Amino acid sequence: MGAALSAAVLACTREVVTEVPVERNIIIDQPVVKEIPIEKLVVVEREVVREVPVEKIVTVEQRIVRELGPVGDAETVLHMRTSSEVRKLSPFTGASGYVSLANAYLFSNLVMADPMRQAFGPELAERWEVSADGASYTFHLREDAVFHDGAPVTARDVAFTISAYAGQQTGGHHVDRLSMIKGARDFSEGMAEGVEGVVVLDEHSFRLDLVSPSAFFLDALYVKPVLPEHLLGGVGPEKLDADEFFVDGMVGSGPYRFAQRRPGHFIQFEANPDYFLGEPKIEAVLVHLIRSPEVTHAAMQRGEIDVNRRGELSMDAYKALLQDPRFELAAVASQRTSAGYAFNSRTEWLADPRIRQAAILALDRRGLVDRFVGGLGVINNTCLFMPMGVVTDEMKRKYPESGDSARAKSLLGKAEWDGARTVTVKTPAFANPDQRSMHQAEQAMLGDAGLRISFEEMDTPSWAVAYYREHDYDAVRVGGWGGSLSGAYFYFHSAYTDAMGYASPKLDSLLEALSGALTRTQQERIGRQVNEMFIEDLPILPIYSSVWLGAYGARVHVPGFGDRPQPSDLGSIMVTPEFKWHAEWFYRLEKWEVSE
Repeated sequence: MGAALSAAVLACTREVVTEVPVERNIIIDQPVVKEIPIEKLVVVEREVVREVPVEKIVTVEQRIVRELGPVGDAETVLHMRTSSEVRKLSPFTGASGYVSLANAYLFSNLVMADPMRQAFGPELAERWEVSADGASYTFHLREDAVFHDGAPVTARDVAFTISAYAGQQTGGHHVDRLSMIKGARDFSEGMAEGVEGVVVLDEHSFRLDLVSPSAFFLDALYVKPVLPEHLLGGVGPEKLDADEFFVDGMVGSGPYRFAQRRPGHFIQFEANPDYFLGEPKIEAVLVHLIRSPEVTHAAMQRGEIDVNRRGELSMDAYKALLQDPRFELAAVASQRTSAGYAFNSRTEWLADPRIRQAAILALDRRGLVDRFVGGLGVINNTCLFMPMGVVTDEMKRKYPESGDSARAKSLLGKAEWDGARTVTVKTPAFANPDQRSMHQAEQAMLGDAGLRISFEEMDTPSWAVAYYREHDYDAVRVGGWGGSLSGAYFYFHSAYTDAMGYASPKLDSLLEALSGALTRTQQERIGRQVNEMFIEDLPILPIYSSVWLGAYGARVHVPGFGDRPQPSDLGSIMVTPEFKWHAEWFYRLEKWEVSE
């Protein structure tokens, strides 16, 4: 593999300019890119002047030119773009899609989300049986699964992994969900040395006994990569999340192995020839950090990026790609996200729900979706909208899609809102000009109703700390919260995330009842009760649920989905329904192909 990859493009600053031989180069800007035809380039290095013949050069108006990493053989390397990154790839506390992306390539789960069937399928667990009362699951692991260092994956690794996720000392987001396993809560609170309900039967079989039957148990196990006990078993639980293993030493059992990483530039994965579902068809995957959507679009046109994986492009770029036969667009219908605002309920002057009701009425959400996302969005009045039966017709009518400024002003008056006060809204930084323009339009709409806001853009890791841990914000504006019943548990239970400070004993009781609901009828009935609270209090003020656009080079083939028909406009793009956070993005990665 190493011979197929050329040396990385070196970084340079405005103080020193060096001559660098490259096969192809991507330069990142903020956000201006200029392609300048010239016959020769004069490079000054210290006091040496040389003439360098070139055909053209791509220039940027900024101080730093980033390293984009090895370029490799076009037929065996997949080049992917991400617009943001985080340093630590720990599945315990990772709150970024970048963590999910890396973990999907490096690690394996017990079960796999299958968007083709909209169901869970086998991964490390070749098969499983459920007891007649629904309170016990017996899993049988594949006997040919090995970690990247050659060690076999055993039931002991699974037991170690579940215990690590269930323990409060790791600081993870999964603790309360796994409390449905018998003895997990006692273990988490330090009252037991192990999790009673995790029973290792033999080298490749184990049983999980639950406190009570749960419809969400496979959801609870999903997206929890199985970790190697022989490498992490000696690390104290309180140090596990911060261990260097999750920075640049990840050893999993997934389809790809960790190769190298240059923070701020790229991460590289190499095919795992011993992957239990078959050796990947693509030799290496390079995930490049390119913040600018304009530069991403230019890089795709030059053949340097195959897939825009994380981070949006502008609507103009998507329309241009539609007319280019070298690319295909796919739309993913989200079943769980709702872009919008959340106000900090811990803050006394923001606690009145009439303030949030005024905010949603001040926004012309239909106009925002049509103008800034090409109409590719579904408008909901509550962040809990899956399954379909949890939203009543009355809830759908409560807040009109186009807003009602008069009602918004009236509600702010009744709440005795101080119109001179400014609400600071923290948001992960967006390089997409459409997103910034959308924020400005929202700011104007809210201001017209008397609710002044100002945006504070932050890098994603800092924003996550402010929101999830320190609760240091007036309000946040992000691209999505969970829209499903299981997602509600994550965001609103007092023992789980509760970043908005909205949790209450009543809501906790309803969410806990959801865990024991085994039928769709029971789930919908309890979900409607939760929504009766959400529709009045608006702990999350939803603007729209995304229909997310993915841009692929036509040479990229995803198993099960095949070649997508290229439509003439955005409204007729093929839409893939996601299943449990995933559509095709993480489906059968070993079968992805690139071809001319």
